[in-house]
Amino acid sequence: MINWDAIGAIGEVVGAGAVVITLVYLALQVRENSRQLRLTSTLSINSLMNEGFDPIYNNEENMRIWTTGLEDPDALQASDLEIFWLFFTRLMNPYETIVTHHRLGAIDDEQFDRYTDFFADLINTPGGQSWSRHGQIPLARGSRKNLGI
Repeated sequence: MINWDAIGAIGEVVGAGAVVITLVYLALQVRENSRQLRLTSTLSINSLMNEGFDPIYNNEENMRIWTTGLEDPDALQASDLEIFWLFFTRLMNPYETIVTHHRLGAIDDEQFDRYTDFFADLINTPGGQSWSRHGQIPLARGSRKNLGI
């Protein structure tokens, strides 16, 4: 005679084992997807940063405006100062993305701190202070707070 209770118990054990294996598999997939999200986020931000610097690095006159603007913005003519502020704004815009990615967990704290340190250093140059004083801050309040402005 077949012991249906024993067969049912074996079925429950096999089913429970399948559930455990499925949960482990899903946890590994979530972990891998999170890693891929962080990688994609980093690549995206690096691309934004490179795009921000492109017009500066690819033109000698723009490089002069940028370096002079960082060190001594008062030495720039009014039109060059406007160009410097546009460059500065273009470089600060990725920070908005960085803050958003950090809030969503796509950037870890260590990476976020490195980006924040870089942008805080920019803000603390004479040119960054000039940009800040002249209302050239399209950043959200949380972003400005992170940078100490």
